[in-house]
Amino acid sequence: MTIEREPDTFGKAILRVIDQVGGKSVLASKLGVSESYISRWSNNEDPRLPNVQQSVQIDAIYREHDGVGAPMHEMHELLLDDMASEAAGCRRLLFALLGELVTEHADAVAAILPLTQPGATLQQIRRAYREIGQARGVIGQVMRVVDQLLPTGGQAPGGAQ
Repeated sequence: MTIEREPDTFGKAILRVIDQVGGKSVLASKLGVSESYISRWSNNEDPRLPNVQQSVQIDAIYREHDGVGAPMHEMHELLLDDMASEAAGCRRLLFALLGELVTEHADAVAAILPLTQPGATLQQIRRAYREIGQARGVIGQVMRVVDQLLPTGGQAPGGAQ
């Protein structure tokens, strides 16, 4: 017995539909597009994909031909789950870095305080410099994680702020 697997690419989802409905020409005709569109959509190397309305129509056509499930919807769901999982991982990492951030900044502040008084030694200055560098390193890690949480691919909405 063949077990039907979820598609892991849009190309595979389209191929699943093509197989179910009886070919590219049938799907193209029902969607009102050319067969070349169907070919492009089924090619994982081609970045062009059906729009949301077309994806819903493709799933409806698939079901009209006794298909079980909704290949395009399943792909959207898989992508959403991947994105949500990635964001959850970033949030866990961010939470872990938060403790380190607080500690390193507290150490930096404690090392800087003696420098505000007359007679600070070279050893105190070097310690403050070292602690500031460590705090700066954690801030860099936090920035990289926060960048990953941005839906704009690391570009702050509305430009640099």
